[in-house]
Amino acid sequence: MKKNLRLLCLGLAALTFNAGFAQAENVTSKLRNANLEEGIRGWGVEGTSQIFGKVSKSHATKNGYHGVDGQAVEMWIWAPHGTLADGYITQNVKNLPNGTYVFGAYAAASLQGTQESNKEEITGITLFANENVVPVATDDPDRNDVKWAHTAKFNVAATVAEGGDLHVGLKVEQTNANFTLIDNATLYYFPGMSEAEALNEMAKIDIAATIAIADTCFAHHMQVDTLALLNEAKAAAQTLTTADQLWQLNEDLYWAISRATKSISDYRSFYNAIVNAEVTAAGEWDPAVDQQLAALNELIVAAK
Repeated sequence: MKKNLRLLCLGLAALTFNAGFAQAENVTSKLRNANLEEGIRGWGVEGTSQIFGKVSKSHATKNGYHGVDGQAVEMWIWAPHGTLADGYITQNVKNLPNGTYVFGAYAAASLQGTQESNKEEITGITLFANENVVPVATDDPDRNDVKWAHTAKFNVAATVAEGGDLHVGLKVEQTNANFTLIDNATLYYFPGMSEAEALNEMAKIDIAATIAIADTCFAHHMQVDTLALLNEAKAAAQTLTTADQLWQLNEDLYWAISRATKSISDYRSFYNAIVNAEVTAAGEWDPAVDQQLAALNELIVAAK
């Protein structure tokens, strides 16, 4: 269910972008294998054998993996107090028009196996565009039971001169994390904007993509309180104006989406149980089971 919603979101987000973000140009197509569906193909990888050597298909179904679908590329080590070795995954985009570019990706950088939030302590992993970097730090996205443990969209802006190159990627250097992941990279062009302005506009595009996922939920039956939570989170997300707001608003909305998808699934299971019970009750039965059949019909009425 969640993966289908994310795939549908790609089309909806594209429509939202065309309608509401005329100053930005989506040039993600200039990146090779931006969605990492082909593993590390198209990306330069340096470091020890553990750096970005694992392609995972298992994360898309987990609540904590925001923005992750299909395959993702990760680096992981599980050892007492073990941390990741240095290395990076990168590619170069050549001969660009002058202006500001924002490179982004859904990513994680965490110390797994802990029960408490330690995002603020994570160091040594950065998303970069030329000389500019943004720290990547999250809590363990495998913690499906808590709202605050998840991957996130990170963005970094860089200004390129006419005909210049853009060197982008994710770097691991003297980190205290034992897990990092990257998926669904993006590249947007913001002509005539400063780097700070471009980051704010990119945040609006990112939140619109999450809102598009939320919108796919509204066509389905769900529990009333869950629907209220989803509406509240969507309304808050629509107030975003700066990149500083993106983390919390995206976190709240993704959490509401996860609650909604579970409620939708629960409703479908319940509805199917009612249908199966009706089929059973409509069958031909020996009079000896009339009492049990009457009880079944009463349960069907109560369930409806």
